[in-house]
Amino acid sequence: MNIEDLDILIELAQADSDEAVRQLGETMSKRSTAEERLALLIQYREEYFAKFRESVKTGIHAEAWRNFQIFIGKLDRAIEQQREAVGSAHQHVSDSQEAVQREQRKVGSFDTLRDREVAKVSRRAAKREQNATDEFAARSHRDRAVSTEQ
Repeated sequence: MNIEDLDILIELAQADSDEAVRQLGETMSKRSTAEERLALLIQYREEYFAKFRESVKTGIHAEAWRNFQIFIGKLDRAIEQQREAVGSAHQHVSDSQEAVQREQRKVGSFDTLRDREVAKVSRRAAKREQNATDEFAARSHRDRAVSTEQ
């Protein structure tokens, strides 16, 4: 594989890495949003429960008690669903982090291959140059030897 091919692979791998980083940012944003929603639901439940406790002190009708229980039940289910969403968002972030690392390793591998290929090309060029220099020196030595014999 030549250096130009490796440059193309590096460019493509870097684009994949950039996309993985973009997706990581997106999943982190979604996780934050899910965590904020969960916090708001929990806060709302606490506030609603506190207001209900205050209203109980002055007396409450059976229907209001049933409505409270139904509403708190729905709120608890919403909180549980949101906890699941937060857990899922955490997993997506973890998966995205692994994808970023995987793509960055790929870029690094292609960079290493490119560096090796550049070094190999340099060694070949240096060897050709050394051979040319040796040949020139040998020819010069022969030419001097021939001219001194004449």
